[in-house]
Order: sequence, then C-alpha cells, then structure tokens
Amino acid sequence: MKMPIQNNVICRAALVLAFGSFVLGASAVSTVVTQTVDGVSWTVNINSSTGKAMIGPVSSTQSGWANAQYRAFSTPTHNNPSYPSIVSIPLSFTAGETEYEVNKIGNRAFYGLANITDVVIPGTVVQIYDYAFHACGGLKNVCLKGPATVEKGHPQTYVELARAANAFGSATQTRNIQLFLMGPNIKNNSGETLIAAGATNMTVLLPNRSDNTTWSSFDTSDKVGSGENNTVKFYGPGEVFDLKMYETSVTIVPTTAAALTDALAWAPTFKSGFGLDMHISITNAIDTAIDVAEHPGVTFDTQAWQKFAVSNQAQLDGTLAAVSADSSIIIDATDATEDIVIPEGRRISVIVPPGGTFWKQWRGFVLMVQ
Repeated sequence: MKMPIQNNVICRAALVLAFGSFVLGASAVSTVVTQTVDGVSWTVNINSSTGKAMIGPVSSTQSGWANAQYRAFSTPTHNNPSYPSIVSIPLSFTAGETEYEVNKIGNRAFYGLANITDVVIPGTVVQIYDYAFHACGGLKNVCLKGPATVEKGHPQTYVELARAANAFGSATQTRNIQLFLMGPNIKNNSGETLIAAGATNMTVLLPNRSDNTTWSSFDTSDKVGSGENNTVKFYGPGEVFDLKMYETSVTIVPTTAAALTDALAWAPTFKSGFGLDMHISITNAIDTAIDVAEHPGVTFDTQAWQKFAVSNQAQLDGTLAAVSADSSIIIDATDATEDIVIPEGRRISVIVPPGGTFWKQWRGFVLMVQ
C-alpha cells in the first residue's frame, strides 16, 4: 500500500493530468498533475526538462491567499479532514516511466489547512516558496530533513533554502509550533525570515555549521521569533549534543544531563510526528540514571559505563533489550523491590541496594533484596 505520508515511499501510481487554466499544452515543459493515494489527492507541478517536481501548482507570485487552486491537495477546504494531519512529503512522484524528484514547495501550497499538526519535508527540497504553510493554525511540529538523509546519488552537500519568506506564517499563525527541527546540512542563504516574530514556547533545533554564517542570527527576532520562552538549540561539533538523521531514525549524542533530558523529551514527537525512531549514543558518562521504562521505543549504546535505573526484573529485561549488547552499563538497583537475575555475557556493573546481597549462579548472577 502506497502512503503519501511516508518520506521513503516513491509514489508510483499513474498520474492524471489536471485540467485548468494553469495547465500547459502537451508539449509544455511544466505540467500540473494530480495523484490520489489512499484517498488523498496531491497537486504536483512536474517539469520534464529538469526531472523535478513541485508540491502545489504555482511558485511565487500568485494572488488570492485563500484560493484552493494554490493548494498541495486538490480539493481541500480549511478544515476538510480528508487530508492527513501528519504530512510527510514524498521524495518523488512517478509519471509513466519517469521519476520526478520533489525539490520545491510552491507558494501557499498548504495555506490555511488548519488540521495539519506535523510536517516532514525531505532533504530533496531546496526551495520553500513564500507563505507555503501560512495560516496552518494547528501546526505543532516541523521537520526539514537535510540531504544527508537522501540516498542513491544525490551529490549536493547541503540544501540552500530559497525564497522562504514567512513560509511558516506570521506571529499569530506560528504560535502553536512547539518543535522545529532543521536537519543536518541545511543553509538559509536566502536570508528570508522562515518563521515570523511573535511565536511563543517554541524550540528550534539548528545545525551549527562553521561555514554557515546565516545561522548566527537565526535566533534573533528577524529569523525565528522574539516571543516568550522561545529556545534555539544548536547541535554539532562543540555543542552539548550532536544529531545525525537517517530515513527512519535519528541518533542523538548528548554530552550533558540537560542535553540527555531534552533528547528523551523530544523522542515521542520524533516518532509520532516525524516517523523517526530515536537512538541515543552516550560517549561520556552522564551523571543521571536513565529509566528505560519511561521512554519506550528509545534505544541506547554506550561505552562510558552509563547508569540505568532498575527496580525489578521486568525493568532490567527492558533495559537490556533497549541497550546494545556491546555497551558498558551500570545497573543502579538501589531502589530494587524484588530479587533480580542478571545474565552473563553483558558488560554490567551493579549498584547493590542497602542490605542487598549479590551472588553467582549458573549462567548469571542474582541480586537478592532483603
């Protein structure tokens, strides 16, 4: 089943030409087409000369802010539930025998679609036109994947966002965005204001590239927003955490307890909103005991003897399942409520609770709680 909300899915259903005043003749280079996948009808501008596709039929200068013909989906209204609330833009569409890589999001393509809560934009996209997501009042989480996530011969080393003036709206329209993730290898060389001033309580994650001076002012009012409680967190060399993104997962390398806490707090959104499983790689011991049971789905690796909190057998079993087998870990069992069997074959050190005993048994050890 082909899903338009999966980044790594190439939509191969036949494309049907859309009829309207914008459609060019049969010999035209640029043609507007529609494709219905699982009940959602996308509007796409394909270019036979470049082999590229743009979401939405127009580019930059169209008037009529609320006119449906400028939308990414062919027949939405502002609150039509027929389009998905979680929108993951496909890497490409295929018409006939030709695959068209999605590299642009058109002017006002998603304008006014109030039911959208999460947006994932693939690393192939190099242009987001003006007001593309303006007036999406329900939008909470945005992920722009960097080109490091794009496989199979895409040579660019970074994406330059162009013409992205207020792409995510004005002050009143961005106030609900909670998490805005810029993937690795993205630049904002256009100097445009991606998010207008006035958003509040928003966390923005940005790559800290040494050769990218445009990010140096991205945390000021003209680039992200000067609203109350906005936070910009840079990642990369020299920062408190690093981030590596893949098609279906993200690896975060925290170096402080605060960075680890942040990463674990973001994990549910990364999974439910962006379709990314979170893996945490700990390279230096962080002075906090991780309770794996509180963070389902997150996996770990560490060679730094990181502490994990364990109070019963089920919690230990869950911890060992979530932590890679070659990791060096400390089981902090000071709050253990029952005897725990610790298997052999893992690099494990145990903090025994007061009054507890620890003895060897066949193929493992037993921590006995008194």
